[in-house]
Amino acid sequence: MKERILGPAAGKRSSRPLLLTAADLSRPKEGPVPERFKAFIARQAGFILAAGLVPALWFGVPGVASAGDAARPGGLESPGVTAATREFPQGFVTLRDGRFQHGGRELHVLASSCYPYWKHRGRVMHGGAWADPDFPEYIAQIQDMALAAGVNALRVTDILDGVKGDWRDPVVWSNFDLFLKQAQARGLYVILTASVYRKWLIKRDRWPYDPKDWKDFLAFFGAHTRDARNILYIGIAGELPPPTAKDPKDDGTRVWKATAAQYTAFFRECLDQLGQADPNHLLCVGGLSFLNRPQYGVPWRELFSLPGNSLAAIHVYSEGDLKISLPLVADWARARRMPWVLEEFGAKQGLGDAPRAGHFRTIFREGESRGAAAVGFWNLGPELAAGSYEVGPQCPLVFQAVREQAAKIQGH
Repeated sequence: MKERILGPAAGKRSSRPLLLTAADLSRPKEGPVPERFKAFIARQAGFILAAGLVPALWFGVPGVASAGDAARPGGLESPGVTAATREFPQGFVTLRDGRFQHGGRELHVLASSCYPYWKHRGRVMHGGAWADPDFPEYIAQIQDMALAAGVNALRVTDILDGVKGDWRDPVVWSNFDLFLKQAQARGLYVILTASVYRKWLIKRDRWPYDPKDWKDFLAFFGAHTRDARNILYIGIAGELPPPTAKDPKDDGTRVWKATAAQYTAFFRECLDQLGQADPNHLLCVGGLSFLNRPQYGVPWRELFSLPGNSLAAIHVYSEGDLKISLPLVADWARARRMPWVLEEFGAKQGLGDAPRAGHFRTIFREGESRGAAAVGFWNLGPELAAGSYEVGPQCPLVFQAVREQAAKIQGH
């Protein structure tokens, strides 16, 4: 039920084969839980439940950064003068030694996405709810739920889903501005993404990786974000389809992808454009996937080394993500004194409340042991359904795991 960038049936992956297949790119988030991923989580949860504690897992796949990484064109030549250590105007979130800081104190961040599940006027509304004048009702509900869970940052996605014509829809942007202001009033940070515009372009059958097409949107977007003091960071557009992905898929649908060179050029220009429109906030490429095998061709080192990119962010939904991508990116970022963020992970309610809670604890533990500057899950909300990824009081054991993690990081 979230933004899908690989076509109408794309979703999270349970495991990744050596070469990309149609199945790898088309498992729907609403479909049945993949058996290999289910077994993977069950093995962890069984150990947790049997031992009565959260295990410190040994993954045995150390990340090794290439000796040439720091010397790549546009790379981070010196750890002392990088986007990850540059100064920002007083009052905004900044970085020091690979950690978020605000107001002179280090931030320990537990985040959640807030893709809407809002019952309104007899129906359930999702991303399209941002275009509803009554959306402030949902804003209050989800931000209060975040406080109840102990979550201190909310990641906003899919705000243009309800736009019928011009992406400048005044209702959407009024709700967007209100979300930021209400979050600040509640002491919540906000993580933003410009990928909403990529989705808007794709819906109109336009290739979304031409930076010239983004200039007006990023200027408009930056005007709405530049003065907000509670923005943790802003991503451009994550979850990139691999350059080697089969296009079209077996069902004939298009994969909206680019070459490695096109991705690099796109993000270089968009980071610069948004940095000019909003010079006050940390910017990044976005949360990336498909990093565990070189065959996928995602140029993550080049992208995370671009001028204006302040952090490395990943999404974790497979064993490859957890055992390979996570330590690889964490070690690479640490060598450059750059923060890394586990921006998104999740599991369906159909796994069962106890195994799912065990999986959450394992991810929290792994993020903490690898020095993540923030860890976030998909998705805070009230939905109760086997195919749902939502977390709330309707899933008491998972909700308790989140609350325990919140209490732990607040104790730092």
